[in-house]
Amino acid sequence: LGASAVSVLKRNRVKQLKQQLASGGMYAELDYVFTDALGQPYDSDRASKEFMRIVRSTPELPSLPLHSLRHLHASMLIAGGTHLRVIAERLGHSSTALTADRYGHLFPDSQDEAAAAIDAALGTG
Repeated sequence: LGASAVSVLKRNRVKQLKQQLASGGMYAELDYVFTDALGQPYDSDRASKEFMRIVRSTPELPSLPLHSLRHLHASMLIAGGTHLRVIAERLGHSSTALTADRYGHLFPDSQDEAAAAIDAALGTG
């Protein structure tokens, strides 16, 4: 995780600890990362609903579901030159083949680079 994500998670943990102290023993320590004031997990649709509320209230944003951020994340990693194995790991894919099948069209065509590398290795470039 990046430093900004770690910072958010640390702030969230401090908030949880404060809620736990304020709950008078009613807080359920269930090891969830994001919880309500009593330690219960949020409704599984909560993040999607909140995301769509924000998207609808911001005309500059396209109306896309929360899951589209997963694809945006992968696309940004590919554009940044991140290794396929790392992308597959971050997405939780069981293999790089799955990632390549899903996102292969986004990788730049490397044939020219491969040919240049062979020429350079052979001293003909």
